[in-house]
Amino acid sequence: KTGGKQHRVSVGDVVAIAGGMYHNLALRHDGTVVAWGHNNMGQTDVPEGLDHVVAIAAAGFHSLALKDDGTVVFWGGYGLIRGIRPPEGLTGVVAVATGDYHSVALKRDGSVVTWGLNPAHQCEVPVGLKNVLAIAARGNHTMVLLEETPVRARISSRRMID
Repeated sequence: KTGGKQHRVSVGDVVAIAGGMYHNLALRHDGTVVAWGHNNMGQTDVPEGLDHVVAIAAAGFHSLALKDDGTVVFWGGYGLIRGIRPPEGLTGVVAVATGDYHSVALKRDGSVVTWGLNPAHQCEVPVGLKNVLAIAARGNHTMVLLEETPVRARISSRRMID
């Protein structure tokens, strides 16, 4: 169900999937998104008219869609908190990822933007972080793949590990 409407999605119509704590997303080949599961924070209420989506991410009680123009659409909430949105003016995004209570965007220029709750410092982007090739997030941590080194992870102890 999306927005109170029943949707049937065939496997051949889906190009990507994502799973949150109690909800799921499917990205259709036409750039639209279908969501189902628990909806206690609005995480399955796909914004009406959402289209031109090229990537999706879900975790905890929130969902993200990356549009083909490099903008990010957010719905749902972080635990008991609603209303936290991507930073105003966020554009040029090429990838998105979600942790339980935070979200991450990789920009075309190799920089990273984070937002959401920050209990384990997972939203603190290290000063000078650049040349990021890929991002991942889960739980209370964020990981980045850098051009010049293997994998580095930002963890709750506030340090980078190789």
